[in-house]
Amino acid sequence: MNLTILQIGSTAWRFSWANDGNSPWRVYHEGRLLATRTATFFDIEKAGSETEPPALEIVGANVPDGDVKNLKHSPRATLQWAGVTGASYYTVEEYSGGEWVGRKRIGETGAAVYSWQTGTLADCAQSQWRVKAVGAGGTESAEISFSFFVVRNPDPPDEDMAYAAGDVTIGGGS
Repeated sequence: MNLTILQIGSTAWRFSWANDGNSPWRVYHEGRLLATRTATFFDIEKAGSETEPPALEIVGANVPDGDVKNLKHSPRATLQWAGVTGASYYTVEEYSGGEWVGRKRIGETGAAVYSWQTGTLADCAQSQWRVKAVGAGGTESAEISFSFFVVRNPDPPDEDMAYAAGDVTIGGGS
């Protein structure tokens, strides 16, 4: 399912998707059911000043309730890096659409280690991130790079099993 995420307020987001014939859709956040929808959109507002959309899972009626347990932990990554002497702030960027896009600016607080959690990572896709320290006057440090490949629900192995006189033979799938 392809999701479109649109910011509709300072901390409000609209998630929309195409009608794939699997209505009603269930909307989950961190394994908790938020809503059941027949419309192909869902609006949510986050508390506080968070500028990233929440990680939501939209599940069609074709997904059995028992399979929803797989949605407990959304596919996100936590980037961590050591503080840099002389930095004023850190920029977190994601490689998207052939260019680096700024996702977060994190002020220098004197911490030894900094961390930031990405938004939901796409299933079966490469995701690239980088962090740069920025000093007075805008001078940038060398970047720290991160790369991820997420497979949330891998396909079952394509293997045939044959039993012969108590022995098990495993061979390539058909």
